[in-house]
Amino acid sequence: GVLQTLLDEAHKRDFRIGVYVERAKEPVRLRRRLARILKRFGDHPAFLRADDRPVIMFYDPVHRALDREDVRHAVEGLRGFFVAGQSDGRHLARLDAMHVYYIARDPEGHVRNLRATSAVARLRDAPVIATVTPGYDDRTERSPGFHQPRAGGATYDRLWRGAWGADWVLLVSWNEWHEGSQLEPSKDFGSRYLQLTRHHRRRWLGEVVGLPLAVVFANAGYTVTG
Repeated sequence: GVLQTLLDEAHKRDFRIGVYVERAKEPVRLRRRLARILKRFGDHPAFLRADDRPVIMFYDPVHRALDREDVRHAVEGLRGFFVAGQSDGRHLARLDAMHVYYIARDPEGHVRNLRATSAVARLRDAPVIATVTPGYDDRTERSPGFHQPRAGGATYDRLWRGAWGADWVLLVSWNEWHEGSQLEPSKDFGSRYLQLTRHHRRRWLGEVVGLPLAVVFANAGYTVTG
C-alpha cells in the first residue's frame, strides 16, 4: 500500500514518517484502524517514534465527532504515542500529548494559548507541541475563503519565536499549495522559507550559526526519534 511505500522510501533516506488521522465516526472502527496500522507498520524503522512508540496524531474533526471517552476506548491498550488534535489539557488524561494543526485564523492566539497549555503539558509530563505556518490563503478553493498574509516572512517569524521553548515544532505545511501555506520553494518566494526554517531551527535547538547558546531548552524527557 501507499504507507508501506512511503515508509520504505523514507528508510532509504534516513527519514521518519508518522500517521495523521483526519477523520473518525465510530470509536470501534477507529480502534480497528489504529490497531491495523500499528500491527502492520508499528515496527518499521522509518515510523516516527516518541518514547519508543509509533507516533499517531489526530486532527480536530476526530474530537468533534468522538468525545474523550470514545477516544480513550479507541486507543486503550494500543502501543502508540497518541497526540490529540486540540489544545485541551483534559485530553492528556487519555492521550500522550496535544497540538493544534490549523492556527492560521488566529496565529497570535495560538502563541498566547501555547503559553497557558505548556504549563499543563509540563505538569502531565507531556511534550509541548507548537505549530508554525508562513501564512494561509484558500480563496481560490473556497468562497469566500480566508487569507492570512505572509507579511514578507513576518508571520512565520512571529510564530517561530513563540515556539522556541516547545519540545516539538509542527511545520504547516510543506506543500499544501491549495491553502497557501506551502514552505516548498516556489517562483513567488524562492527558497526564503527554507532559509527561515533553517535559521529558526538552529535557534530552537540552541544553536546560533552552529555555536551553542548558554542556555538550551530542556525537552521534558521526551525523545523523538527521527
